[in-house]
Amino acid sequence: MASAAPPWVDDASTRIVLASAVLVPVVLWTDAPNAFQLPKATVLTLAAAALLVLGAVRAVSTGNVVLPRHPAAIAAGTLVVGACVSTLVSDEPIIGVLGAYGRYAGLIGYASLAVIAWAVVRRFDATGVQRLTRAVLLGLGISAGYGLAQMLGVDPVEYRGRGSDDIISTLGNSNLVAAAMAIGAPLAATEAILATSSRARIGWSALTVLFVVVLVGSGALQGPVALVGAGAVLALALILRLDGRSRRRGLRAWWIATATGLVTAVLGLFEVGPLGFIGRQSTLTTRRYDWEAALAMFAAEPVTGVGLGRFGTGYRIHRSAEAAVERPLLSLADTAHDVPLNLLAEGGVLVGVPYLAFVGAVGWALARGLRTLHGPRLVQLGGLGAAWTAYQVQSLVSFDVPALALLHWILAGAILVVAGPPGELRIALPLGAPAGTGAKARSVARRRTRTASVVGGVMLLIVAVPITRPLRADLAAGAATESRTIDAALAQISDARALAPWEPSYPMLEARIHQQAGDLGAALAAFADAADEDPSALDAPLSAARLATQDDATAVARERYDDALRAEALAPLLKAEIGEFELLHGDPERAVTLLEEAVARDPRQADWWIVLGSARREVGDRSGARAALERALELEPGSELAAERLRALG
Repeated sequence: MASAAPPWVDDASTRIVLASAVLVPVVLWTDAPNAFQLPKATVLTLAAAALLVLGAVRAVSTGNVVLPRHPAAIAAGTLVVGACVSTLVSDEPIIGVLGAYGRYAGLIGYASLAVIAWAVVRRFDATGVQRLTRAVLLGLGISAGYGLAQMLGVDPVEYRGRGSDDIISTLGNSNLVAAAMAIGAPLAATEAILATSSRARIGWSALTVLFVVVLVGSGALQGPVALVGAGAVLALALILRLDGRSRRRGLRAWWIATATGLVTAVLGLFEVGPLGFIGRQSTLTTRRYDWEAALAMFAAEPVTGVGLGRFGTGYRIHRSAEAAVERPLLSLADTAHDVPLNLLAEGGVLVGVPYLAFVGAVGWALARGLRTLHGPRLVQLGGLGAAWTAYQVQSLVSFDVPALALLHWILAGAILVVAGPPGELRIALPLGAPAGTGAKARSVARRRTRTASVVGGVMLLIVAVPITRPLRADLAAGAATESRTIDAALAQISDARALAPWEPSYPMLEARIHQQAGDLGAALAAFADAADEDPSALDAPLSAARLATQDDATAVARERYDDALRAEALAPLLKAEIGEFELLHGDPERAVTLLEEAVARDPRQADWWIVLGSARREVGDRSGARAALERALELEPGSELAAERLRALG
């Protein structure tokens, strides 16, 4: 007979999931440069580690391991295994484990999400899911309240990186705020519908209104679009509660409205119809560049992808020439701004396909539950499905960060529970379950539990050290920026680099500190370290080249500019800058080559044509110089510099 685990194990697991649902959307640490996503990722990972320890204690106590038996669980497990393989073959495994700085959507992040989703399925029933929903609403309600305060001109935290009009709340980005509010609104509305007292109904309705107000105040388009998708699912659940003719009429109207909305939205992407303004959004244009680059990465590495967290590295290689022209020189996309597409680009079919299978399996469970459930449980599932749909809609134009990703996986687990609890697969451990039900069996179970608890607690303390290491490094970097003396700042940034030697932003910060102190040699060395950490990055070699130019270190500047050109072969702005440098430092032939490449890619810049005219004159091409200067005057008729140099040609 199988022995039961101690009640405190299950209770602790439940409390950890509930605490995660509240804390991850809310927690931030303004002393860290990455004040929002890194603290959230740390809390998320610590929670998953604690759940794993509790799972181990349960397994030792009962003598068996319990795994979920559901297509969604198989897909989630396959995703984690695929992420492991993709990370192992990556050029930068540590980035694959952690994810890109500021995103943290790597192996450890998705493994943590899978653990928490399984804990939801394992520890909650339909009644417990209501507690979980309210925990989610508590966290999102705090975030919404903070967003409302910012809308009213009050910011109690006063994060120094926030613009005066930005509504970033506890999430760090107005788009993320809008997405979170779109997820919270249908959950709160469902609570209002199911409320049994007028006071509760008024309270939940007020929270729903708060979410919508902050969503609109954020100014981000993806929030309203996600909310419309959520509303459609919740409306469907309410219609399915009806009987007879009312139900048939409601379903007919729902299908007509849904089809009309989808067609109108698709036409809007092509700048047609009443939603044509969507297609004209400048942010949509930049996202198209990201999507094209993601597809190119997937085509180049279809099995394992370019590596988790390495979208930015692949972007410069795989983006289109048009993107290189239109995006600013140092504007590097570090995500596809489409969660499924990003996973296909970074993890190939090993990660992207299991993720799509996971989403599909949860969606199928939702659809099945909407068809078969009745009464309050149908409405409960409709609210969960609506929030889950809001996430899916916004994920097509956004990226995973810890708070939104956690909401997705918690909602997925909750949907599986309410739609019909998944089966379980029990695997007996070699140690076996304590035999019998007498005092001896109970004594054996207690000894096992104590031993497992002590060992698990020690292991949790041990793994907490590497889990918190990125956050401790970022706090040291933040302290460096606030230090009053150069020596103190350098000591702090040295600690940051020692804790996170893989992170190129820290040597970049050290270089800035040396530059501020006037130690140009040390600054150049730190820039070189940053370039070594991420050879594909442009800002380190470009900053070093500009600094060396100011210091009249021409040979060093030329070498760093060459590094920049290897990292960025397409951008015409970089070629124009290097071309002007070569003109001023004795190599007009190379200047002509680079500037001609620059104007060929982007012929709209009058300044480049002027410099090209000067470079052609230096190599004796007077007719070419005249043509370049005349072109500059066509673009900018009032340019005195172009007119003066044209007159000098005679």
